Amino acid sequence: MRITDWRIPFCVLLLCALAELSWGASSTANSVLLPVPDPATYRDLQNLQQAIVNPVISTGTAKVLTITSKLTVPNGVASTDAAAFGQIPTFVDWTSYSPTINAGFGTVTNVSFFYSRVNNTVFVKGAFKCGNTANTTSGISIPIGTINYLHMPNPVGGTTPAGFWGAARANPTNGILFSDGSDNSTVWFVAASGGSVGSGYVKGTGGNLFDNNDYVTVEFSYAL
Repeated sequence: MRITDWRIPFCVLLLCALAELSWGASSTANSVLLPVPDPATYRDLQNLQQAIVNPVISTGTAKVLTITSKLTVPNGVASTDAAAFGQIPTFVDWTSYSPTINAGFGTVTNVSFFYSRVNNTVFVKGAFKCGNTANTTSGISIPIGTINYLHMPNPVGGTTPAGFWGAARANPTNGILFSDGSDNSTVWFVAASGGSVGSGYVKGTGGNLFDNNDYVTVEFSYAL
């Protein structure tokens, strides 16, 4: 009989021995004595040496296994170690953050932004009210990390779409949020048709895209 045939009974014996039951196993301050099921399995018990420190097998009539110290757990299996080596995904529940909103939107109010993270992807949603818009580029900062362009679509012109925006007003409008590599911590605004063949998206300005006091909503994601 090999050790795999009596693995569960052996575990039961181990637990009973540690509880110092009186049916044949005994313990001392420094060791635990366990009955061995079959002498023919001694050679298989040698496999326990990787998990048990200093095992000693008695060859007398008692036929017991003496464990002289505690079981040890190898490095690298704790949850903290697993997370450090990427074995456990990183999750961040929806958390508020305060983005940097470029001057093209004027002095913004009613700013409300949140982000969440699932492993190496960050999701963002937010809203704000424009002030007096200006003809400077319009963009907002991302909450954490930097954009990893190796894991983002890159259709044309080196620009990477990330999400969408909308503006609530008498004549609602919407467009695309994108990154172009000029600043991997910012996404930029462009009209839905704001690009050219072969050159990708072109950054829009607050004055061209928005009216004063527009309510703007955004939703985008990016890879870390």
